[in-house]
Amino acid sequence: MAACISWSLKNQSSFVMYLKNLVAADLLMTFLIPLRSADGLPGAPQGLQAFNCQFGSVLFYLCMYISIVLMGVISLDHFFKIVQPGGKLLGQSALFGTVVSAVIWVVLLSTVTVPTMVLTSEKPQNSTEFCMAMKNDLGKQVIESFRNSGSKNTEGKRRTKARVFIVLVVFLVCFAPYHIARLPYLQRQMENNSSCLWASHKAVNIITLLIATANVCLDPLIYFLLCKAFREKLCEVKLLQQWFTPVSQVSGMDAEN
Repeated sequence: MAACISWSLKNQSSFVMYLKNLVAADLLMTFLIPLRSADGLPGAPQGLQAFNCQFGSVLFYLCMYISIVLMGVISLDHFFKIVQPGGKLLGQSALFGTVVSAVIWVVLLSTVTVPTMVLTSEKPQNSTEFCMAMKNDLGKQVIESFRNSGSKNTEGKRRTKARVFIVLVVFLVCFAPYHIARLPYLQRQMENNSSCLWASHKAVNIITLLIATANVCLDPLIYFLLCKAFREKLCEVKLLQQWFTPVSQVSGMDAEN
């Protein structure tokens, strides 16, 4: 529903363009969740695991980081509105938003996603770290290198700052725990052992990744709170009026039947 509403909005500002791209990333990320879940089930086929290692998981993380970048860009967009609330900056046009969104997708695809797919090209092997076993020599060298690298309207301003704060809260709740837990997890990932400490690192990584995935549920709140056109479009959906029919009316209909 969020996708249908946002994509029906007119391309009249940079924020709307960022919003549409954020919805697209969230929607793709949502479709990939069942694949990643099935991969973790006992007895999951190696073909599915290999597909997730080379494609599914890579696209999943692509969507995650695109969401992170877009939320940062949205915060910056609202910051510009604080600096010049009455004016119309070049950076707030729909064309500018389209270019920035395209650059974000192209840069992340070309620098992270495609290279990761290419470097994860070995035949699947039985290992405690299935995806790591699929890395070719160059891919393992990359991971080793990473490990070794050590307005005058006061009320309007207040509302804009509150909206920026909402984006920051969503970012901290969803992504900060994952990246904090990810650092020690990556340091021990190459060791390929089965100690209790490694198991705890892996469990924490999975839990924080689940929290990061919950971002797709919190982003619709950003759409609703930050975009007036989205709220107005949402109110026009007649289906919602049927869902929220007062209980008294429903009870009366049941009594008549």
